[in-house]
Amino acid sequence: MADPFNPDPLKDKIREMIGRAKEFEDLNYFATSNSMCFLKGEKGVGKTFLIRKLIENLKKDYRILYIDANGFSKNKDIEKPIVTSKKIYEKIIRKKGFILIMDNCNTLTDRNLERIKYHYDKDFITSVVFSNSELPENESIQSRIG
Repeated sequence: MADPFNPDPLKDKIREMIGRAKEFEDLNYFATSNSMCFLKGEKGVGKTFLIRKLIENLKKDYRILYIDANGFSKNKDIEKPIVTSKKIYEKIIRKKGFILIMDNCNTLTDRNLERIKYHYDKDFITSVVFSNSELPENESIQSRIG
């Protein structure tokens, strides 16, 4: 199984988007506007494709932590990659905050969702993009999604 903390969503050549410009524009807006957003769609409709285009578009101007939670075990803690990224960014770049992209977020536990919310509320994470076919059942996350 691939390491969910070190996937390369840009490993394949990115194809052109056809008919998804409005969706991409909306995703780009929410990802860069200090908010939480949810990219909803059934498996295979192109959520990860839009995320790959988003990362390609933003990687020069924003710090991005991408985690594919597909296959993410229930006992794996989201805290480590968030704190590690925060420390690296603050030490090297001397700035706070980054965009967290949680692809296939359905496997995240309430504890991990609460850790994401905590770091978002403390401005360590400036924006969060969740992706899945269903919204996380965590009420405090649902109330923040724009």
